[in-house]
This record gives sequence, structure tokens and C-alpha cells, in this order.
Amino acid sequence: MGQILRGRLVAATALSFLCSSGASGQMVYKSVDAQGNVTYSSSPPPDGRHFVERVPIDPPLPESQRRAAEDRLEQLRSEMTAAGQARQERVESREEAVSAANRELQRVRSELDETRIQDADDWQYLSRGGRVLSQDYLDRVEQAERRVQEAEETLREAHGDRP
Repeated sequence: MGQILRGRLVAATALSFLCSSGASGQMVYKSVDAQGNVTYSSSPPPDGRHFVERVPIDPPLPESQRRAAEDRLEQLRSEMTAAGQARQERVESREEAVSAANRELQRVRSELDETRIQDADDWQYLSRGGRVLSQDYLDRVEQAERRVQEAEETLREAHGDRP
């Protein structure tokens, strides 16, 4: 595997050198020997046992096109950097939202636990004897449970989970 990567690197370097050296309209010859070694040259190999492929080289770009391409490359790099920063900001914002939603959920769960604690005022005594929980107590517990459900939904949304 390393030999393949090395061969590709050598090939890319050779082509880059030949292209940058003003080889407009010239031909490059790629040959592969019996051991699989790749060679690039400006003339065909003398040994007929090699596999040979002619690789045409495009003429170099005019200066105005080269500058335009470099400007576009710089613009793309700038856009890529900006997109990366925006993504990082979204990640951080999401983490903050999740953290805040977790804190709120813990707070309302604690409130629910406190609301469920009954005292003497939470009971309604019946005339025939016995007692039942008052409607006011049941309403307070229901409201606290609803706040827990809302906080759980907010946390799911902060995580990006949609039903």
C-alpha cells in the first residue's frame, strides 16, 4: 500500500514539474516496468518491455486565468473557514441550549417533588369521616407535572430530537 501511495506521489510530483516548466503542447510518457515501478519522462523509454502510455500536457493557463483561479481558491478557502466557524458557533449554541434545558428540567423536577409533599392544608375532610386530597393540591401537582413535560420537550428539541 505504501508503495502505491509513493508511486502516486512521484507521479503527481513529476506531472506537476513538467506542467509548471512550460511544457505546453509536449507529451509525457508514463511507463511501468515488470516490478510495477512507474516512471514519467519526456521521451519514450528505450526498452520495449515496458508498458507505455502517452500523457498529453495542457499548455499553462494565461496569467489572467491563473490569477482568477487563485482568487477563486482564496475565496473558497475563506468561505470554508467562515462555514467552519459558523458550524462551531452552532455546536456551541446547541451545547448551551442543552445545558440550559438540563438545568431547567432539574429545577422543575425538584419543584414537582416539593409540590408532591403534602401538608394538612392539602387534605379535604369528609363529613362522613375520612379525607381526600384537595382539588387545589391535585391542580398544583398537575401543573408541576406539565412543567416537567414541557422541560423534557425543550431538552429533546435542544438535542435536535423531533417526534
